[in-house]
Amino acid sequence: MRNLFLIVVLIMIFSCGNSKISTGQSEKNKVPLQMTQSCPDDGICSLQVMQQSSLLIKTNDTGKYHPVIEKGKNLVIKYVYKRNPVENTADSNYSEILYFELPDKKLNLNLQDEDLRQVKLLYGRLCFCRGTSGYFPVNKGKLITGKAGKEHLKIFLDFSVEKIPQIIKQIDDTIDLN
Repeated sequence: MRNLFLIVVLIMIFSCGNSKISTGQSEKNKVPLQMTQSCPDDGICSLQVMQQSSLLIKTNDTGKYHPVIEKGKNLVIKYVYKRNPVENTADSNYSEILYFELPDKKLNLNLQDEDLRQVKLLYGRLCFCRGTSGYFPVNKGKLITGKAGKEHLKIFLDFSVEKIPQIIKQIDDTIDLN
């Protein structure tokens, strides 16, 4: 009986591997996380560029949105704000995530409001927040992107999501494309 228990435990340990490619995106096309300059004091913010990628916005059976990153020809930008958890408080994890896709050949953009659909701008609020957690398309705001030298991209985004509380409302950063 003891041997059977040991075998079951070992099988569980070795079969619970973590996949490195959870979004279908190969690791060689990802630029490492870059810490951002404009971030609230109570958390950590990072930007990630996924080259040769495509952002798909899918819906589940209940109509909720979720992002899927696949191999493609464009750049997908992922911005993450993770608030520091409150000590001794259950379910205090809170994150906001932004995804958008930039055409690989046209990195100089100036889009406003409904034009943000061109870059598939998607805002995620992930928390234990009844009715206001999930992913939401962004239709109100302004996005300006432009090359800053050969290897840098300047991003300015000012946005809002209707009826959803948000902490991150603006991003003003320069990222390294290499």
